[in-house]
Amino acid sequence: MIIITQIEMLNSLKEYLKEKTKNLILTARVEKNSLQEAKRPPFIFIGDLPQPDERTTRVPYIIIKLVQGKDELNESTCNVRIIAVTYNKNNDECYMECLNVIEKIRENLLKDVVVCERFSCRKPLEYLIYEDDIQPYCIGELMTVWEMPQIIREVDF
Repeated sequence: MIIITQIEMLNSLKEYLKEKTKNLILTARVEKNSLQEAKRPPFIFIGDLPQPDERTTRVPYIIIKLVQGKDELNESTCNVRIIAVTYNKNNDECYMECLNVIEKIRENLLKDVVVCERFSCRKPLEYLIYEDDIQPYCIGELMTVWEMPQIIREVDF
């Protein structure tokens, strides 16, 4: 029997999101202290950024975080937060780029439902754009619930 773990699910989700967002060309900062801009698709990370000081230099990016898991009698689920961070000197454009990332992910998850033929995203699919004033950045989030294959007990009690 093959046991499918949350780690496999997060890695599969990362590859899925890379594919689904590869054509989203967003505003990016070129260097840490530079105001120069470039365009590219978002980087995608699991858990957090590789280095905490990269919060501004890696923008735009998406972070995938397992928040909680639950094994019940007849099902196993886990909650995964998908966080999108965008950058743009223009407030309206920054907001719209962030909303565009959230909408692209939302649309694909609702349409595809199953990722990598093994992981099913269930409704409700919740999403929001943070109202914090952190210009020139904008942060949005999707909260997803994933059905996981159950681990079958080898011994019954």
